[in-house]
Amino acid sequence: MRVLVTSEQDIASLTIKEHLLEAHAFSKTDDTFEGNPIYSHDDEVLLITTNRDMIHCDHLESHFETEAFIFCSRHRAESAKLYKPKVAPLPEKDLSEKEMIARIPKESPLIGAISCKRCHEVNYRNWLKTKHAKATQTIATSPRYAQEECLICHATGHGKIGEFVTVDEVPVYLRGVQCEACHGEGKGHPGKGEMERKVTLGVCRNCHTKDQSPTFNYLAYLEKIGCKISK
Repeated sequence: MRVLVTSEQDIASLTIKEHLLEAHAFSKTDDTFEGNPIYSHDDEVLLITTNRDMIHCDHLESHFETEAFIFCSRHRAESAKLYKPKVAPLPEKDLSEKEMIARIPKESPLIGAISCKRCHEVNYRNWLKTKHAKATQTIATSPRYAQEECLICHATGHGKIGEFVTVDEVPVYLRGVQCEACHGEGKGHPGKGEMERKVTLGVCRNCHTKDQSPTFNYLAYLEKIGCKISK
C-alpha cells in the first residue's frame, strides 16, 4: 500500500489530484483524513488531502500503515529532478573526530555537537542515544522533493548556513537535532559566545507543534533527551 499526499494549500498539488481522479480508477472510500475524503485505487494506492502546507511523516504514520508516502507537487518534483548536490556527501562513519572538526568552516556560526563534546562529553554521549541524534537519518529514505520541508526540524542550522534541500546536502557535522538547535549558536563559546542554558517550552514548540507532535510533554521529553548541565 502506498499513500499519495496532496495539500489544500498547494495549487499545483490540487491540480495533480484532479488529474489523478480523472485519469485513474480512484474510488471514494468511507474514510476521511482531516475532514477530506480518502480515495483508493485497487486497494493498492490511497489518495489523501491535508489542510496544511507542511506535514511531517510522523503525523502520517500515526494514521496510515504504508510502505511509502508520496508527496504530490509538480514544483517540488521538478526541482528534485534538476537538483544536484554541489559536493558529494561525506560518509559520517568514515570520518574520525579530528576529521569532522576539520570540516567545520571557520566562518560558520555553528560548530556542531562534536565540538561541544570537548567540555560536555557526558551530554554528548547521552545525545547520541536519542532520536534527536538520528533525526536526519530518519528521513533519508523519503522522496527527495519532500526532504527540504522536513529538514527544517530534522537537521541543525537550516536557514543559518544554508537552505538544505536534501539529506545529502546537510553538512556532516550538523546532521540530527544537535545542541545548537536548542541552545543557540556555539561560535565563540566558551568565552564571548552566549548560549541559552535552559531550553524553554517555546523552543521545543518550534518543531513539536500540537499538530505534528500531539503527545508532546515538555518535562517528559526533556527527561528523554537527558541533556543536563554539566561542567
